[in-house]
Amino acid sequence: MTHRSLCLAFACLMLAHGALAGNNSQGGRTRKLLASQPSAVPPTASVHTILSLALNGSAACEMWSEEFGSWGMPSGAKQYVAKGKTVPPAADLKKVESQICSDPKSAAKQLTKSLQVGGAQAQLWVYSLMNANCTDSSGPVDTYEYSSIDAVNPGDPSDLAATKAYFTAFAKAADVVGTPLCFSVALVDGATGKVLEQSTHHTGS
Repeated sequence: MTHRSLCLAFACLMLAHGALAGNNSQGGRTRKLLASQPSAVPPTASVHTILSLALNGSAACEMWSEEFGSWGMPSGAKQYVAKGKTVPPAADLKKVESQICSDPKSAAKQLTKSLQVGGAQAQLWVYSLMNANCTDSSGPVDTYEYSSIDAVNPGDPSDLAATKAYFTAFAKAADVVGTPLCFSVALVDGATGKVLEQSTHHTGS
């Protein structure tokens, strides 16, 4: 498979697992809001996120619609490419891919740590995740979900800064390894449907 087709395969897997968008979470898993919240944020607020992957060499960012209470692609949305074409060492990729395929929970912890460190480690893990060719197709998806949901985004508004930092680091690494994508983050008041805050974290910036 080519790099592009593997990333497309990952996108299909994510859709199949219901993991591209989440309600009070990143993906198909939903967590209750934690008790600790910023005083300025209503207790009915939660963090919603979605990942948009490239289908034709570029990715656009979805935005939360107050009208429909869901994610949607704005008309004429800007397309973002990835600037880099870095491919990590084959031996390192094989090792990381093996962990992603065989032990997603352990791999998720390493993915989270690599994004905190940044640089070559983050690039290695992001490239491996997006290109993993596992016999069990759930490996890459579970790795991503365990990392993004369990590590940084259970839906609690108090985790908003950590969630945005995670996706910023992910997009930065993806940009270097040539994987166009965009993460959208919205803080939404569930009682009123009002968007309190919204941001995008994408490649090509």
